[in-house]
Amino acid sequence: MATYVNDLRLKEIGTGESSGTWGSETNTNLELIAEAFSFGTEAITTNADNHTTTIADGSTDPGRSIYLKYTGALDSACTITIGPNTVSKLWFIENATTDSGSSGPYNIVISQGSGANVTIPNGHVKAIYSDGAGSGAAMVDAFTDLNLAGTTTVDDLTVSDDLTVTDDATIGGTLGVTGAVTANAGVSIDNITIDGTEIDLSSGDLSIDVAGNIQIDADDNGEIRILDGGTQYAQIKKDGNNALFQSIVADGDFIIQGIDGSSFVSALTLDMSDAGSAYFNNKIGVKQTSPANNVHIEIDAGGEGILVKGTGDHSGLLQFNTNRSNSNRVLGQLLGTWNGTDVADIQLKTADDTTNKDNGQITFSTSSADNLGEKMRLDDVGNLMIGTTTASPADGVSPAVLIGDSSDSSSGLVLSNSSHNWLLYNDSDGDFNIYDSDNNADRFTINSSGQHLQTPLGVSVPSFSFIGDTDTGMTRPTGDTLQFVTGGSEAVRINSSGRMFIGRTTALQSDNMLSVEGSGTGAGNAIMDIRNTASSDTCGCIALSKASTTTDSSARFIWFFANNFSTSMGAIGGNGANNVQFVTASDERLKENIKPLTGSLDKVLALNPVSYTWKESGEDIKAGFVAQEVEKILPEYTATEEDEMKTKSLTGGMTSGYIAVLTKAIQEQQEQIEFLKSEIKILKGE
Repeated sequence: MATYVNDLRLKEIGTGESSGTWGSETNTNLELIAEAFSFGTEAITTNADNHTTTIADGSTDPGRSIYLKYTGALDSACTITIGPNTVSKLWFIENATTDSGSSGPYNIVISQGSGANVTIPNGHVKAIYSDGAGSGAAMVDAFTDLNLAGTTTVDDLTVSDDLTVTDDATIGGTLGVTGAVTANAGVSIDNITIDGTEIDLSSGDLSIDVAGNIQIDADDNGEIRILDGGTQYAQIKKDGNNALFQSIVADGDFIIQGIDGSSFVSALTLDMSDAGSAYFNNKIGVKQTSPANNVHIEIDAGGEGILVKGTGDHSGLLQFNTNRSNSNRVLGQLLGTWNGTDVADIQLKTADDTTNKDNGQITFSTSSADNLGEKMRLDDVGNLMIGTTTASPADGVSPAVLIGDSSDSSSGLVLSNSSHNWLLYNDSDGDFNIYDSDNNADRFTINSSGQHLQTPLGVSVPSFSFIGDTDTGMTRPTGDTLQFVTGGSEAVRINSSGRMFIGRTTALQSDNMLSVEGSGTGAGNAIMDIRNTASSDTCGCIALSKASTTTDSSARFIWFFANNFSTSMGAIGGNGANNVQFVTASDERLKENIKPLTGSLDKVLALNPVSYTWKESGEDIKAGFVAQEVEKILPEYTATEEDEMKTKSLTGGMTSGYIAVLTKAIQEQQEQIEFLKSEIKILKGE
């Protein structure tokens, strides 16, 4: 009986079989033997994780080919099982699969049984043989340990293109390479001999690790050149006995960096675009054992001197220390401060620690005479002393400015500009004087009795002025005038007659003692706001008094005008009977559309006179009207205040207007009475 037990799965004809077909079956077997040495390709189902290749019995099959190429699209590694598991055979298998997604390409894993298997990376070919051990069969990488032994006349191994070694490669002889050697994991070599001129590295880093020193010997002018992408940017060279470190790119800086904590900092920058100016990122420490003339740092500015620049609120710090008593002590500091609002200060101060200072004094000297030629002193309290070293300010006055000798107008505190000189001094009588050096005269004096005296130029009577802003072009006033100026504009003036003007410079009326002018335009924008917050006050808020008590216009206490004093609206006055008169303008020339009233009696009858007390003051019961009720009948005599409550009020017209309505009502009522009287007479037959 025929069998297929051979490794090529050929038909083995049994005795007496295949009568009449033996020749064709033999030819088929010969063709299958030829196929075993041929190229075959087999596609894997798209995205399959497992695939089976079974060599067919007695018929053509790609799995029988010695060179087997797998194709198909994968989304993960695929395990390929080649059977039957009893076949012992050699293959060259190529992984020609593609990526169906975006994370590949992927490996294929060649297996036969439960034994070992072989992984082929995408795009690679491996020589693999099976051991045919049945269910435990294994696949073996045939070239894992490949030994190519040559002769003296034949090279051991010739590779015409790239050679990639993924594991160890041991070469006992000389390795001659005419092309490139790629070693992604690194190269370990005991000794290197380079006959050419370059060591090229297309990517990655190059590390040189030696047990001893690294020596670079360049005989051509001693230059060591440093390039980036073929462009040189720096070099080290020998110049006589000097070593030069050069940046050869125009305006290319030298920057020395280090790691502070976890971040790089530029410790020193040499700015080549600024003639090599050096910029240190932080502190500079200079230590010399024997400096010339005891100078630790000598700076020849030759220009604008030294600029110290910082980024914090305090910058430009210059600190003075001493090693007195074997202890580093701070004497003082010179620094600049910035408060963030476009204001900068320069400060010279002594040490904060009182153990490190002697009263914290700052002195200014102009020679090397005794006491260092001191001319001015600022002590720890804040007293400024000029011409004296002893502070003796008056009680409660600290800090103070003290001038050593200022007993007359020849010395003191001088205020000067290009045109004028003024002097502040205290004379032998104890008076404080402001002296006009241009005119050789005292212009302002506070005498020992506390009196203030001032005599302006060309004026025999003293006057006094307060000027807030001289940039507005105001000149010094003359005569007995007191002015108050704010923001460059005059706000208040008191003239020689004792008359006060607020908001203006002249009287509203020639005989006004107080003239006030404002610009209030809306509710609540009164020119004056007078309030009395006392719990009890017999005078109220305003008390007015007038010598005359006649009833003519001269007895007016308050007068009301409209149209800028062109029209009299009324007044509040008084007479000899101790009565207050409320006078309202009623001139026919001020009125128009004059016509009789009608329906007055109905309006009077509709009004509701009431008694009440005020909530705020709790005053006694009053008689009067409620504004909301009056508004329904006589709306022309009510008003709504622009306050939070929108308070209803009765206007001043309620007095005269209501009298007119009441008068008309009485007239209408009298007409009714006269009518009724005439009717009664008729009934009586009179």
